[in-house]
Amino acid sequence: MKKPTPTDYPDFYQKYINEVIDEEIINYLSNQIDFVENFFTEIGEEKAKHRYAEGKWSIKEILGHINDCERLFAARALHFARDEKQNLIGFDEDNYVKSANFDDLPLAQLLEDFKLMRNSTLSLFNTFNETMWKREGIANGVKFSVASIAYIIAGHFEHHIKVIKERYL
Repeated sequence: MKKPTPTDYPDFYQKYINEVIDEEIINYLSNQIDFVENFFTEIGEEKAKHRYAEGKWSIKEILGHINDCERLFAARALHFARDEKQNLIGFDEDNYVKSANFDDLPLAQLLEDFKLMRNSTLSLFNTFNETMWKREGIANGVKFSVASIAYIIAGHFEHHIKVIKERYL
């Protein structure tokens, strides 16, 4: 599958799509599973509660946010692949993090959650045929192709890993 073009997703998501190198997206997503355990295990439980500034998310909250977003985007991909015509609702990422208890959860649980969720996403994506990957739908009033969602999930992960490396470590 080729990288989606800018007509396949809202402008806001270009920064995530740009994070993904030109590689087969299923393999790319799968390789992120291998990376995540080593990366976050090296950070450790105490450092994972770190915030680089007042009002910023902790590292645990970032991982929880990555998990929440992937669940929501994978659900969007399912809806659109199944040719859903209704506009799906958006979500407030700050409220999701504020309402969650990510800092109270063990880092190991958040990592396991990521791995289980990512394997579920991959399982779903492996059921899509070429027609399904090309389908489009509307979420929060804007158009996405199913393929663009796979790249957004991968790029969103890469974006947040880069933020952790640059601002937290």
